[in-house]
Amino acid sequence: MPAIEKLHKAYKDKGVVVLGIDDKEDVKVVQEFYKKNGMTFPTAVDAKGDVYEHYGVTGIPTTVVYDRKGRIVAQVVGSRGEQEFVSLLRKAGLK
Repeated sequence: MPAIEKLHKAYKDKGVVVLGIDDKEDVKVVQEFYKKNGMTFPTAVDAKGDVYEHYGVTGIPTTVVYDRKGRIVAQVVGSRGEQEFVSLLRKAGLK
């Protein structure tokens, strides 16, 4: 998640939106984790697992990248380094 946080900070002013979706955890637990780890990007709790089901999430973390037209251009499972995320963002049209 540190790579995601770095991307959030580096690209938020260029229109990149990072949104974390946490699966079926208590909101307070999620808030504490974010605070403890210095995470500032927004997150939501998927209380029923609907979002995970919709995207067919098979592992955590799963990253879904959309382009500006709302089309999914990448969906990857597992941790990635910063450069791999930048590559995915370029695939979505980031210059």
